[in-house]
Amino acid sequence: MSERFLETPNPFPRESALGWTLRAAELNGLPNALKLVDLCKSSRTTTSLVKFNPGELASWFGKTPSQLEFMSYKSLRKNDPPLFRKQPVASKMLNLLNPRICPSCVQEDGYIHALWDLDLVTVCPTHGISLVSRCSACDKHLSWKRPGLLLCACGAKIESDGVQVSKSLVIMHKQLEITAYSKQTKTPRHLDIGKGSLKDISLRFLIKFIEATARMSIPKGRARMALSVSEKNQILEKPAELLSDWPIKFCDFLDLLHWKPHPESKRASIFCEKSFLGYYIEKLFAAPEDYMEGAEVLITLLDQILKYPNSGVYSELPLFSIWYSRLKDKNYCSVSDAVGPAPSTIPKGTGELCLTSQTNKAADYVSKLRSKKPASDIWLVNRQGASSWLL
Repeated sequence: MSERFLETPNPFPRESALGWTLRAAELNGLPNALKLVDLCKSSRTTTSLVKFNPGELASWFGKTPSQLEFMSYKSLRKNDPPLFRKQPVASKMLNLLNPRICPSCVQEDGYIHALWDLDLVTVCPTHGISLVSRCSACDKHLSWKRPGLLLCACGAKIESDGVQVSKSLVIMHKQLEITAYSKQTKTPRHLDIGKGSLKDISLRFLIKFIEATARMSIPKGRARMALSVSEKNQILEKPAELLSDWPIKFCDFLDLLHWKPHPESKRASIFCEKSFLGYYIEKLFAAPEDYMEGAEVLITLLDQILKYPNSGVYSELPLFSIWYSRLKDKNYCSVSDAVGPAPSTIPKGTGELCLTSQTNKAADYVSKLRSKKPASDIWLVNRQGASSWLL
């Protein structure tokens, strides 16, 4: 192709795909990132932000597709979920329509970080301040239809409001940052938090864990997640506090959930389905890959549950029954100490899983749970103190 832009910036290792496109548009005097994509549009180029692959623009910048494709969220296989730096995530875990940025980072680094494209991320782990999602001049959400990295569509400069956040929120976002880039940079995947750490948890499950825990503190009638950054920070304080002193505060949290009946439960005959903890477990471990990707959390959770005198009732949860039967099926599982393949690489229909040693330990815990008989009088419990944590 003879057409080529004059300015052909190289992407930074942690740069956002749309952020690089906006930077390239600004350097070449184009009005916004989407205008650049429109100019380069071919039969292969998509206007979907999740499926956007900057590698399809490579020839316009004198580069090979592989130099730009690492930033793409588009999966290599048609029906697989999006990828964030080689890790599968759900589409709802990405925030591409209403971007957030840290103006201080953009000024210092010269690019927009990919981490800010995650919907859960509301804090800059470097500066310890809230990300900016609105222009202070026009009060409108930021978009990719703007003329520069630090310029709003209205022409005003995007500036940080300097709102400091809690130490626990900063720690949680540092853990998210390390996990998000772990497969790309081969860096350590955990922080030393409290008396433990989360070493092998996947990005998808870490996000799911934070969201499921935060949902326990959202007032009834509210949306799944608040819209503004400040409201999200308030909701994320709960899981951030748990992660700041892992696993002690997490175990305290489980205690409160265990003794709190869930108001939306319909099956009064089973205690675990009437408690917040039963509801929490069902939400947290809803898919088969959750047991592999979140084995560390599952072990901590089961270890705490087994301490309860009426813990046997949790063996009645359908997910534990299904998982236990699959673990006993030799055609379904191949138990090994080696790290198993990513869920997206497991052939559908084969049912073959390569389990980690942590998952094997969790399986032993489930066996113990199933062997414990439910207590006869399960409602003689102390539920004091739960109101400070829950709805």
